[in-house]
Amino acid sequence: MSYWEEFPERRARMYMLDDGLIYSARYATSLETSRVPAVLLVSFDGTPIGVETQDGCFQSDALLVRSRLPRKLKAWNNRFVGIHIDPAHPCYASVNAATGDAGVVKVSAASYLSCLEPFATKDPSEIGLADADAMFCEVVGCLTEEIGCSDVQDPRISRILDQMNAVSPLDYDYGQLLKLSGLSSGRLSHLFTDEVGISLRSFKAWRKIREAISLLSTNSDLTSVAHLSGFSDSAHFSRSFVSSFGLVPSMFRDGRCVQVLADEVL
Repeated sequence: MSYWEEFPERRARMYMLDDGLIYSARYATSLETSRVPAVLLVSFDGTPIGVETQDGCFQSDALLVRSRLPRKLKAWNNRFVGIHIDPAHPCYASVNAATGDAGVVKVSAASYLSCLEPFATKDPSEIGLADADAMFCEVVGCLTEEIGCSDVQDPRISRILDQMNAVSPLDYDYGQLLKLSGLSSGRLSHLFTDEVGISLRSFKAWRKIREAISLLSTNSDLTSVAHLSGFSDSAHFSRSFVSSFGLVPSMFRDGRCVQVLADEVL
């Protein structure tokens, strides 16, 4: 019997939502990652979570971490949750800006514990995707109020994001995106980066990772997952995945170590 079969309550769960994801676990990888989402980390028992960057180690019961910041996470055997705010979310750029030059800012866990209470008191199997989505919206609402973020977004970019989120990364039609925006190629590129906070190319790469996560929960062939999510080969896929999460793709396969809940696989 494997460790995860013997202690199923310690298996992590990932909830894939429209404009973010929630990761609930009792452990965290110690590998350095550089995640595309902005991440709010909240400890349920008050045990500090540590985030180590080139500028030092930040410790608190709740931390907000900027996107694409190289860091190592230090959390073991204290149940915590990571609220990942996707680039598609209208407050993504302003949340990143709120982390300042260091890229990490301490926030109050008390502001979020009531919203996230089911993750602290219920068996993970009792929390469904709809419940997680409601909690995500409430937490992000509390966060934007606490740090004064704006969620105003250019409607042309909102249309682009809606279109890109609605289809597989393999089906992106750049000509259609240009038509939707009514902009030239160069202007769309600049406006997208200004409004979202990352380039259109980086957003596409992140969408491929999201697609792969959903596929991994139902497909055990890593090569097939790589190709179906738009990667040129499994080696490139694995490198990108580890950089994003600090976990190898096989840990997500068939819910082995990380159970994934997503619309595509329910």
